[in-house]
Amino acid sequence: MKFFVRSLILFFFIPSGFFASEAMAAASAAEETTIEVFYKNQPPSMETLSRVESFLDSRQNDFDIRYLDMEDPDNVEYMQSLGFPVDHFPFGIAINGKTSARVGGETIVFGNFPDFMHHIGRHQGNWTLGHLEAVMLDPEKLLPDNPVFENAPGGEQEQQQEQQGRRQGQRQGGGNL
Repeated sequence: MKFFVRSLILFFFIPSGFFASEAMAAASAAEETTIEVFYKNQPPSMETLSRVESFLDSRQNDFDIRYLDMEDPDNVEYMQSLGFPVDHFPFGIAINGKTSARVGGETIVFGNFPDFMHHIGRHQGNWTLGHLEAVMLDPEKLLPDNPVFENAPGGEQEQQQEQQGRRQGQRQGGGNL
């Protein structure tokens, strides 16, 4: 009888405890992920914010999501530390303090407008909500260095930003932007 009880413990309780601890570890990792969304109180930025908020709404219990008005003077220094400019910058996202990631062999930078805002025609970024989701599910995709944005009036990004993104992508073992 003792052998039977020991066998039950080995076959049922230990493996179930293993899976429970694995699930708890995954949940804990998601809870530690902080997503900061930087926006301006301007029409194109607010349109982007609305779509991003809708996307993130169902994930509020899994992540620490913060919305930061980039026109608030209290956020200026932090934005600059992330590589975001204070002027001529419409939208940005930082995940655990990082603004770029390697997704599908491509360097993605979560700054300026995402693909669904292509109708704006300026400050066009290279990210999608799919890229954001991929990084949320696997924060290990985040790159260690944040690129520095240097947007010009009218939405033209400086060549330096593009070149820096390419160099960063090459350092991370990939191709061009």
